[in-house]
Amino acid sequence: MKVNFISTINQKAKKGEPFFFFVDFEKKKPRVYSEQEAINKGVFFDINGKSNFTTPRDVFTQNKVKIHALAYEQYKAAFDRVQYFLNKGDSYLVNLTFPTKIELQSSLMDLFFQAKAPYRLLVKGKFLSYSPEVVQAGLQL
Repeated sequence: MKVNFISTINQKAKKGEPFFFFVDFEKKKPRVYSEQEAINKGVFFDINGKSNFTTPRDVFTQNKVKIHALAYEQYKAAFDRVQYFLNKGDSYLVNLTFPTKIELQSSLMDLFFQAKAPYRLLVKGKFLSYSPEVVQAGLQL
């Protein structure tokens, strides 16, 4: 799978063909898609304004979403600790994450379209990921 994944990326890059890829945490199921292939597979993304979808007009009438965000002080303490160890040279890459309880009366797809975040990814029926700026900037969904 890994060889095919790398080969596909190389082929698309040589052709100058736009593509989107992601790699799972265990590096067992890497994926690479053209924009249309991603849509066909139920993969939607918005990366700083570059996306493969048009937001449905009716999505903004959906129910409200309640996010139980980590307190800023807790986030800041963890962030500062990560910075300390990065600067010390103990690591060169850290993914600082926290579980976030979300209450919603609609689907992950609805939440994806409602989130006002510069980086969003939805793999339909699997997971939703978006950048933390939504919570940190105090923006509402």
